[in-house]
Amino acid sequence: MIPAGGRGVSTAQLVVFILVILAGGVAAYVEHTQASALEAKLQTETQRLTANQRGLEKALKIRDDLYESIGYSSLDQIKGAFEASQIKVQPQTLEKLIEQKFTKRAEQIQKVGVDPKQVDESGQSEFLEQGIGRARTAQVVPDNLKGTKVGDLIDRLIRRDKAVAGREDAVTQGEAALADVQRKIDDKNAEIKQKFTEMDAKAAKPWDERVIEQNKLRSDPLKWAAEEEELNAKLALEQTINRKLDRKLEQQKDMATPVDGVVVSYDWQTRRGTVNLGARDIVKPGYIFDVYSTRPGPDRADKRLYNGRIQILNVYPTTSVFVAVPSEWDSEERPIMPGNYICSQLYSRSHLKTFVLKGWFPKGGDYSRTALAGMIVRDGGVVEEELSYDTDYLVVGIIDEKELTNPSETAKQVIAEGAKAFNDARHWYVPVLTVQKFLKYMDRKGMEAAP
Repeated sequence: MIPAGGRGVSTAQLVVFILVILAGGVAAYVEHTQASALEAKLQTETQRLTANQRGLEKALKIRDDLYESIGYSSLDQIKGAFEASQIKVQPQTLEKLIEQKFTKRAEQIQKVGVDPKQVDESGQSEFLEQGIGRARTAQVVPDNLKGTKVGDLIDRLIRRDKAVAGREDAVTQGEAALADVQRKIDDKNAEIKQKFTEMDAKAAKPWDERVIEQNKLRSDPLKWAAEEEELNAKLALEQTINRKLDRKLEQQKDMATPVDGVVVSYDWQTRRGTVNLGARDIVKPGYIFDVYSTRPGPDRADKRLYNGRIQILNVYPTTSVFVAVPSEWDSEERPIMPGNYICSQLYSRSHLKTFVLKGWFPKGGDYSRTALAGMIVRDGGVVEEELSYDTDYLVVGIIDEKELTNPSETAKQVIAEGAKAFNDARHWYVPVLTVQKFLKYMDRKGMEAAP
């Protein structure tokens, strides 16, 4: 059949087309046959390799078992094990396994501490003896033998060695304790023997010596009583001296009140005036002086009469301005006048009297540390913190804990400091004043009050 509008196909062309189709089919068939053959060959090779792998795994297991029994197997035993397993192993493979086995054995011998060159195939017993001996000495089971029969044997031997050593130590300690007890018994016997010897010697003394010794024993209490009486006498003498010193202090104060200056001028209306003391006389603003006048007394001694009290306001080189301050002895019948004398217990042109306050003082009131220090500074004195050779007076508060009820730790510390300062003052010959004596010292007792 020839398609419409086209050319016709010849017989030759058709034959060529059929031949081409047949050639392609033959090539595909040949290729498929070759692939099937290759697949069968691959499967056969895979089965062979699997069988060889299983045999190798079994051989490796036997090798590991041999490794576990290291120290108990020889070359003949290894070969026999392979023959019994009915596994065909090449001679080269067997030699390699044996070499690996003895290489590992050499490593284990090195861990234990034995030279591999000293151990041959039949020298396992010597290896075990040396390894066990070293393990017993170190008292530690080697890691490579833990869990094995040899390791258990070493562990039992170590425990037995420790038990034996413990028993030996106990025996040694017991022997030392027994020796110490025996020594103490010997010392005690010697002491008792010495006492008996002394008693025998004392009993053998002549009668006169024993009488002398008894008289000495009787005279000791009398001697102690005499010493106590002597100490009491010394204490009474010291108390008498202190009372005399107190009276002497009062007498000196009454009879020799110093004349520090003179009132130059005074205005009754402003209550202000001037005195003949200035900066050159070491006068400072705030100083307080007592003002007094004199009159003849019955014993030809001048009697001092109290006129008032003044406080320095302004200080100039040779004079100072003052103001009269209220006093408990003020009187209109005896006013301050020019020519009156001024004095202070603490003021001095050449030397400022220094005071140290130590001990416990009340926190407030006229007897507090602040009040006493203010009185000293106000009258021209100086308050220092610590005692020294140059200190004029030590004023002590309470220096005995028994005088306070439940003193605090701070109070105890202050009292201790006061007691130490009191002892230092007696050592340095610094006069010591109690609060009462200090107030009496500061009192204007030497002057007669206005009627």
